[in-house]
This record gives sequence, structure tokens and C-alpha cells, in this order.
Amino acid sequence: MIANFMMRPNATYGKVKYIFIFTKFLIMPLIGAIYYFGTKKVAFSVMLYVFGHWFGDLILLSDSNLAVNLGGLSFTIGHFAIIHAFHVDWAHYPIGALVLAFPFIAAQQYKIIKNANFKTVFGWCLFTYCCFLDYALLGVSGRVGQLGFSNKSFLLGYFGYISFMTSDFILISTILGIAKGLCRIEILGTYMLAQLLLGNAILAQNYY
Repeated sequence: MIANFMMRPNATYGKVKYIFIFTKFLIMPLIGAIYYFGTKKVAFSVMLYVFGHWFGDLILLSDSNLAVNLGGLSFTIGHFAIIHAFHVDWAHYPIGALVLAFPFIAAQQYKIIKNANFKTVFGWCLFTYCCFLDYALLGVSGRVGQLGFSNKSFLLGYFGYISFMTSDFILISTILGIAKGLCRIEILGTYMLAQLLLGNAILAQNYY
């Protein structure tokens, strides 16, 4: 997919449209297959995360505002599902974990509040989705209290959501006209990295 966009970076689908569609269609099924065959016990919440993000990928093959809203809803369900799968101990959330999450949340919210049109439903939908994404980053950051900073699953999950936020930050910046160009390589590169890291973070957990 990245090579396809490198050959025609300013095109919506890269040089060959069907390469983009085929690759986008397969990202989450491959993550799901790696999880399914690599774990001893299949968790419903993980499969819901895979399905939610896969369905979101399909919807976002269209770039209409309705597709963006429905895709955001599907991705939100996936975010809640994977945070549930990570078993975050919210009752004993470490205050220090806020240091890991706050800089990214602050940068994201600043751009959204400054540039989104809150006179429209679409503007509020973008803002709401970002809040759910912030919740997910807070969740994976909070696992530092349970697992420790050097734990493999914690690091994979944390950097997975940093990559996810980076991808969505660039995507929303293009939607709001902040970023110039389509930025497809940057958006999809960080998105695929995020999903790979999150999938491996789930596998690295020791509760299966």
C-alpha cells in the first residue's frame, strides 16, 4: 500500500486503486488471524475490536461526511473493546500515567477546538471521536501501574495508540484543511503500524 502511494502520493487511492482497496480490506482480518491462531483463548472483546476497525476501514473507503461519521462510530466501538480487553484497572489509575498521555491529548484537543466548526453536527462528531480516542490513550497509559514501564505488552499498547493518535491527527488535519495535501502515506503508514503494535500488545498479555 505504501509503495502504491509513493508512486502517486497526491492521488486518493495511489497509483492503482484496487491495490489500496484490497490492502485496506485485509489489514484487520490479518491482525485478527494472527491473534486467533496465536492465543490460547479467544476473547470476544478482541474480536469486536477487530470487526469494529475492519468495518470502519470499509466505510472510510468513501470520504463523505456521513462515511466519516459512521466510520468514527465503528472505530469508537473498537476502541472501547480493546481497552476492555486490556483490563485497565481504572480504580487504581496511577496519576503518573497522565504524564504519558496528556501532551498528546492536549495537542489534539487544541487543534480540534481551534479549527472544528462546532456549528455543524460533523464538527461535534469529530470532537466526540477525539474524546473517545483520548479515553483509549488514557487506558493504555494507565496500564503502566499494573505492568510496569518495561513490560512488553504495555509498551506495544502505548506506542500503538500514540501511532493511532498520530494517524488520526493527520487525517483530521486534512479534513479540517490544516494540513496541505492528502498525506495518505503518513496517515496509512502510522495507522498500519498502530494496528500491528496493538495486535501484538494483546498477544503479549499473560492472562490468556
